[in-house]
Amino acid sequence: GTVWSAEKSDVVADAKGELMVVTLIERRIGFDHAPEGRRSRRPRQHAQIILNVSDRAGRT
Repeated sequence: GTVWSAEKSDVVADAKGELMVVTLIERRIGFDHAPEGRRSRRPRQHAQIILNVSDRAGRT
């Protein structure tokens, strides 16, 4: 579930403008931490970032 949310970050970002910035930042971090290539993105880190921002957006 967590990894799936990270993959669906685009849809979430589209629905909530605030998450859009997080999606871009998360992608940059993913490529940074992916020396083996785009396939080696760290879904755990992406999921944490999205979940953290989702809490803020939900409360707001």
